[in-house]
Amino acid sequence: MGPMLSMSHLRVIWFDVDGTLYDFRALMRRSLALTLALIHERHPATRATLDVEAMVAVREELAPLAEGAGARLQEMRREAFRETLRRYAQADDEFVEELVEVYYSFRWMGLPPYPGVAQCLGELAAR
Repeated sequence: MGPMLSMSHLRVIWFDVDGTLYDFRALMRRSLALTLALIHERHPATRATLDVEAMVAVREELAPLAEGAGARLQEMRREAFRETLRRYAQADDEFVEELVEVYYSFRWMGLPPYPGVAQCLGELAAR
């Protein structure tokens, strides 16, 4: 093992938030479940065929195409909602915009950090 690195010269530490400081997948699924309730309310027939896992699958299917085009995450989510509605209900661009707004309002609510994150950040801040 090499010598311990000194952090005394560091002024900034950068963290990728999703999956590093909190459980992105759990929060995403919770946000999708709340958004899915709105889809089920508007299109009751989707209750039999559309669940969170199907929504995740649509997004994962589209992600490589969107990433290759340099799409932003929010645009990828928008396209996933658009495709989900096209497949399971009916195309409706106005409803897609409503779903994006609802999803992101839930997405940023109550971000519980992983255990120990608050303590670690506090210790880093003290240095």
